[in-house]
Amino acid sequence: RSPHTVLSDYLRTIGVADPNAAARALLNEFGTLSDLFAGSWWRLRRAVGARLASVIRASRALMHASLAEPLSDRPIVPRPAQLLDFLQARIGFLQHERLMALYVDSRLHLLSIQKIADGSVGCAPVDFARIIQLGLNVGASGFLLVHNHPSGIPRPSKADLLTTSRLRDVAGQLDLHLLDHLIVARGHVASIEDHWREARWRGEVE
Repeated sequence: RSPHTVLSDYLRTIGVADPNAAARALLNEFGTLSDLFAGSWWRLRRAVGARLASVIRASRALMHASLAEPLSDRPIVPRPAQLLDFLQARIGFLQHERLMALYVDSRLHLLSIQKIADGSVGCAPVDFARIIQLGLNVGASGFLLVHNHPSGIPRPSKADLLTTSRLRDVAGQLDLHLLDHLIVARGHVASIEDHWREARWRGEVE
């Protein structure tokens, strides 16, 4: 079934008067269903009006909550498929960078998900103190740092690598362990820990 058909059926179910026209407007604006569900309220409102924009955002919140549910009863390190699905839905298709921290207990079970900042990791200082304080507040023993690359290319930049290295050292002094830094990019995920592991295997210096 085409994206247009699926979207039309969804819009018909929630009571939209002309679901085919609304589906066309949304797909003309966003291109794909993934981009649609990552779209800002302002772009949604421009395409289909404030009421339907609010309904779509509420549906997105429900989808995110359903994807987050399975993460609470299993370790999230190493990366289970459920975690990757959640991260893709949450930030994989955003048009701006978002930095998040996922805090875990000693069994690597998820304790808390926190949005740290919006904006490029490489262009603005990362608030190490806030990241660490949030972890200490929930009694975390470790955390995953996660951000997205709107370009669709998940390769870590030099700024990503430097930020990760420095934060790992600073947090480690307080016995809060940075377990990995994941980069999510439109269906792809890269791990900075994997990047460093491969670099060491090749004898390269990071």
